[in-house]
Amino acid sequence: MTSDVPALAALRRSPVAARRLLVFTCFLVTAVTLTPIVMMVLVAFQSDTESMAARPSLWPRSWHPENIGRAFDLVPLGRYLLNTIFFAGGTALLETVTAALAAYAFARLRFRGRGVLFGVYLTTLMIPSQVTLIPQFVLVAKMHGVDTWPGMILPHAFTALGVFLLRQFFLGVPRDYE
Repeated sequence: MTSDVPALAALRRSPVAARRLLVFTCFLVTAVTLTPIVMMVLVAFQSDTESMAARPSLWPRSWHPENIGRAFDLVPLGRYLLNTIFFAGGTALLETVTAALAAYAFARLRFRGRGVLFGVYLTTLMIPSQVTLIPQFVLVAKMHGVDTWPGMILPHAFTALGVFLLRQFFLGVPRDYE
């Protein structure tokens, strides 16, 4: 069977060429991804006038490592990092626990209306998060959870996607392992 595209046919015949193309593609994607990060780090070491120039240069003319200390003095970056870790960790932990419990029930327990209830549960995946934003805020506000950790974490701790994915996993595990 021949291919319509000669380049693809050549790649099929030569695994070395295919490997080189894959390596080149990975290198190209990595370079495109890392370019903004490298630029950000280099600009962080430039002087204020140099970084705000009409035609900024990528490489600093003079290095200013004190800019990093100034950034930590002006903005509490350490606190922001701890907040992010606490929010992400708490959300991930609660989501895993709640999704695992619900998914196990949907995968292993037999009860009336299980399929319909799971279908209704899955239809919530079709609701955009923008639609539920204000009702969630009103609910959190009525529970006096605005500007509190539980008020931030709890609305994100129950999602249908996690239940669906874990249910599919539980269905793939043989009952004999239980």
